[in-house]
Amino acid sequence: MKPINSYGDDLVMLCRRGKEEDVVKIILGDRSLSDYINSLCKHDKVVYQSVIHDTILSFVRTAMKPDFKLRTKPIAYLKTIAKNYWYAQLRKNKIQVEPIDNDKLILSETYMIDFDRKSLLEDLLSQISEDCREILVLWSRKYKIREIADKIGSNSVDYIKKKKHLCLKKLITVVERQPQLKAELKGYV
Repeated sequence: MKPINSYGDDLVMLCRRGKEEDVVKIILGDRSLSDYINSLCKHDKVVYQSVIHDTILSFVRTAMKPDFKLRTKPIAYLKTIAKNYWYAQLRKNKIQVEPIDNDKLILSETYMIDFDRKSLLEDLLSQISEDCREILVLWSRKYKIREIADKIGSNSVDYIKKKKHLCLKKLITVVERQPQLKAELKGYV
């Protein structure tokens, strides 16, 4: 069977022509997506099955929309969908996060983050602006850019994307300027 990237927009056209089963066979026939999802799921078969199913279903449903255009290679698009579903599985099954309270990042005990790490993170975040802090905290919790825009009252998704990028650069600059902080952060990775 041909690699999935050799199909390009043909996968979208197959979906629109009612050949979803062929698309599923093509996707499952290319081991690169399966291997990628396996590496994410650490060979947990239940999570793997859920992620692969949701990824393919999402792709087919999206491809059926008349205004959808595949702007990247199919495997890159599918891997992005898979990663997002995998993150959703993590949030659903393991990581429980409490809402932001008074601009402080509060993580529940199930996340197993100790007080020192929490203090370090709060100290680091306190060195950037409040709007950057809010955007990055929401982004770290896997909120979609549209959801972040809604939460902070912005109508522009492009503005939030750019702002997130600039905020990350500011945060990296803060870390780079403090060698002791950088060394301490490396201990937690």
